[in-house]
Amino acid sequence: MFQRRFKIAINWLLALSLTTSMATSIKVSAEVSVPKPLIISSNREASNNNSLLKNSNFEEAVVDNKIPGWRTFPEILSDNVSVEISEEKKYSGKYSIKITDENNKASVGVLSDAVPVVAGEKYAVSAKVYVSKASVRMYVKFFDKDKKVLAEPSILANTLNTWSDSLVEVQAPEGAISAEVWFYMGASGISTAYCDDVIFKQAAAVDQPVNVNFEKAIDLGEAVQVPLSQGAAYAKDNQGNNEQYFAINGQPATFYAVNAETGKKGYSQALPGLDVVWAMSTASDGNVYFAGTTNGKLYSYLTKEKKIVEYGPVAHKHIWDIKASNDGKVYMASYVKGANGKVFEFDIASKTFKDLGEMKEGAEYVRGLGLSGEYLYAGVGGVKGSIIQYSLKTGEKKEIPVDKSITGQDVPNMFSEVVVEGGKILASTGTKLFIFDEKTFDFINAMPFDGKISTKSPYNPDLVYYKAGKTKLFSYNLKTNESKEIENIPPLPSTGFKNMSWITLNSGPKKGQKVLVAMAAYTDSIFYHPEDGWFNMIYPEVPAQGVAMQSLEISPEGQLYIGGYMRGASIYDTITEKHLYNMPTFHQPEGMGFMNGNAYFGTYGGAVIYKYDPRKPFNYREDSLGNPGVAYDMEEDQDRPFVMVNANNKLFIGTFPGYGQLGGALSIYEEDSQGNVKNVSVNRNIVQDQSIVGIAYKDGKIYASSAVDGGLGSTPTATEAKVIIVDEATGKKIKEVTPKIPGISSTPKFIGSLSFGPDGLLWAATGIDGTIFAMNPDTLEVVKSKQLYPGATQNSGFRPYYIRWDKDGLMYTTVGKKLTVVDTKTMNYKTLVKDTVNLMTIGQDGSVYYGAGTKLMKLPVPLAEVKLSLSQEKVYLGSNFNLNVDALLSNGLKANLNSAKIEYVISEESIISLENGKFIGKNVGETDIKVRVTLNGNTVESNTIKVNVLIPVNGVKVYKEELNMKIGETEKLIAEVSPEDAEDKTLRWETNNAEVATVDENGVVKALGKGQAVITVMTNQGGYKATVLVKVSEDSQENTDNNNGNGGAKDPEDSDNGDNGAPKDDSNKESIDNLPKTGAILDNKIFILVGMLFLGVGISFIKKKRTI
Repeated sequence: MFQRRFKIAINWLLALSLTTSMATSIKVSAEVSVPKPLIISSNREASNNNSLLKNSNFEEAVVDNKIPGWRTFPEILSDNVSVEISEEKKYSGKYSIKITDENNKASVGVLSDAVPVVAGEKYAVSAKVYVSKASVRMYVKFFDKDKKVLAEPSILANTLNTWSDSLVEVQAPEGAISAEVWFYMGASGISTAYCDDVIFKQAAAVDQPVNVNFEKAIDLGEAVQVPLSQGAAYAKDNQGNNEQYFAINGQPATFYAVNAETGKKGYSQALPGLDVVWAMSTASDGNVYFAGTTNGKLYSYLTKEKKIVEYGPVAHKHIWDIKASNDGKVYMASYVKGANGKVFEFDIASKTFKDLGEMKEGAEYVRGLGLSGEYLYAGVGGVKGSIIQYSLKTGEKKEIPVDKSITGQDVPNMFSEVVVEGGKILASTGTKLFIFDEKTFDFINAMPFDGKISTKSPYNPDLVYYKAGKTKLFSYNLKTNESKEIENIPPLPSTGFKNMSWITLNSGPKKGQKVLVAMAAYTDSIFYHPEDGWFNMIYPEVPAQGVAMQSLEISPEGQLYIGGYMRGASIYDTITEKHLYNMPTFHQPEGMGFMNGNAYFGTYGGAVIYKYDPRKPFNYREDSLGNPGVAYDMEEDQDRPFVMVNANNKLFIGTFPGYGQLGGALSIYEEDSQGNVKNVSVNRNIVQDQSIVGIAYKDGKIYASSAVDGGLGSTPTATEAKVIIVDEATGKKIKEVTPKIPGISSTPKFIGSLSFGPDGLLWAATGIDGTIFAMNPDTLEVVKSKQLYPGATQNSGFRPYYIRWDKDGLMYTTVGKKLTVVDTKTMNYKTLVKDTVNLMTIGQDGSVYYGAGTKLMKLPVPLAEVKLSLSQEKVYLGSNFNLNVDALLSNGLKANLNSAKIEYVISEESIISLENGKFIGKNVGETDIKVRVTLNGNTVESNTIKVNVLIPVNGVKVYKEELNMKIGETEKLIAEVSPEDAEDKTLRWETNNAEVATVDENGVVKALGKGQAVITVMTNQGGYKATVLVKVSEDSQENTDNNNGNGGAKDPEDSDNGDNGAPKDDSNKESIDNLPKTGAILDNKIFILVGMLFLGVGISFIKKKRTI
């Protein structure tokens, strides 16, 4: 077998000054000792990864001690630096390139041969990098024809002990003709890293981006606000006050010191770079030490000086637990994906760290720590939980047996809390407390558990206290092995305790006495005195903070349902543009779905499904009676329900399993007509050892896609993600394939989500090269694909990529962790948001909502057109009227103007005015009016309309109040509208008894039958009314002379006309017995006068005749 080690390790023989410029190398003529080269078989073919670089995966044979396609920087290396082909770590194939820098005064790098580029073209450069110490930076250097560097974008790789992705996407600058890829370690530190699969590609050109535009993104504020803390500690300040310490989750998290007895805030400081702090402990120097999950740093709050200092970082970024010893040491427990968790020791006096090493092979987590004398106990986990005893003197490790054959309990995936008291090891799994003998490791007991364990009671050293049953406090006797519930105290907070300690109170009824104090997840704290049962609770004065958004979906009614990271959820109404509810204590929602008007939350952990009916009062509870409340608790060790799809009156749910496990599930949830759970089928391992991250449904077939990953701490056994078809009726899988996607750089290990497009094809997304692809739903053959972001890599974490469709059939997706719109007909696309976007959905008006850290963001569709119109035909003096403002967006949908600024422009403000949201006609005349609408920063002006203010009607009268008629007669009634110059004098006539009398549009009454009828006249404008009573008889005795009653029309000029023109409220009244009779009396007087006049004329005529 050929020796396969090639190492360029040149020992400098002369003392030289090393320039700090990366562009200059120093060549030295000196005798050097060169190790034998690593020979790679010359007939071995390099794998094809479509890279423009030669030997991009370091599999080609070494020739004359040179790596094909690569060279070192500087050409002659310093002492203790090296570049070598290595079999130790590799992402693919058999080899990678290892760069080692153990000289903190020298730099080292490896450079690719130049590749030709075209100025203005976009390129994507990616690499797999495994950093085992410190960091390495990848540069992409562009050169002109004179070898001058024009640009050198870079990315730092510093994720330790796991393969990570380095990606640079860049446009070749003007004048560029070539480019090189550099991996470089500077002169100021020591580093070790492996590089593999370096891909240099021309990115896909987008000559015709999708013709869709949005306004500038709007910040709608923090979506979910939670006062959540994951760690706590107690100590005294410089004045002897008891203080409580914790960090509220957020971006960034915020550290608080509050008075432990009153809750009053004393100190706070933001923690840039940290979003959550799990680990916190008070050390022997009286200061509080804590660490987060992102940077591997150890922080110390100096209780006397009231300030925070930083130390480190250590090699692992994620710190789960901290415990402090009495001899000035602080111990840190870590987690690292793809490697073994470690314990680090910090010496307070020397401010130095010591790596105590890995606790157990195959255990990614060291989750909890306990101390007892010379021993440190580590609760570890991942695939299988263990408890490790570690000797701080010798480094010897022993594993405590936890097999089911010994404990009678299922072996947990992890031990997360360890306390050693009274010769007992108390180790928790989160829901169960295991107890072992410290000397013999013999198993003693297991009992329900929830939270933390106290140290020994100062009143009875045989007792420790713990929380179980969510709201109950228990004591455990270390001697008798007896557990006892503490009675006659209020229920404890339902969230897990983050610390339990004994403190001596400075005030209150128990001043000078030690009490048990414990803080729950929302900083609410309890006090308990075991001697007399005294109990108290306080709520520290700290605000809720926005936490990172974990999930986002929109209901058919236009409400956004938003999940918070670790805890919390909220509901935002896109119509009213207001937050309806914020639920800070809600469990972390991974996915949401909607069915029959209800919203369903899939929560972590345990995959518990909650149901919320927005039509009912809000009442969050942890049972089935709540709204939201528990609908179903998934089984089969499922943990994270990221996918929930409603189809055929069922919810199809895709899940990841729990810690350390493989085998997600495709589940089907059904309800009966009353909304009760009818049936739930959990189909685990429907894709063997894989999780379900995408679901679609069509014509009785369930389509699902998978990810090879399982729960945290698990190691995948599969290498390729799948797409399957399941027959809904039988529940049987009828097809399973790994999609063959042309042109992508590696096989997908994560395919999600799935969605049927308007074209009837089944669309999916994978992180490899940021690729979307469409499949024939019958054969699952890939018929169309597009690499949106060449060089992008596999999805990280559990969350599927989003695929959503707008009304025009455009696809919106988060593939490549960028918000992108795609025209799937042409495969043209447009990047809408270049920053990281993992969550998005589309509003009813076509606006796009997405998450940016803690913030809910909105990309609004531009306002395109505003149309103004009158809400009524005519406007009258003194009356109110409305204007209709109709606005359309550029996509043709109606605009929501709830948040718009609306400005009316009136040419003659003396004619109309706007008062209390109503327009009023102030004076008779005409004016022009238009409106300016500003929505999301865009102002659009409407059309101009004319408003003519007219004189209104103020009354109507009829010159008769009663009319006596005989059957068959007709009579015309005369009505007068006032004022005389009113604009609309139109009248309407009607009768209340058409069998007695009718009336036509001109006021002509016709008598048809014996009896009474009421004739009503009404104005068209204003609705003013007047009435006339019509009496109809059959014989002439009752009606000897029509003029003897009220048959004649009254003189409009007669001053005794009465009140007939006034509107009457009793126009529909059948009887008018109480109507005034003034018209009838007046007619009788006229009759008498006319008769006397005729009598006088007759007498005069007779006298004249006699005289003649």
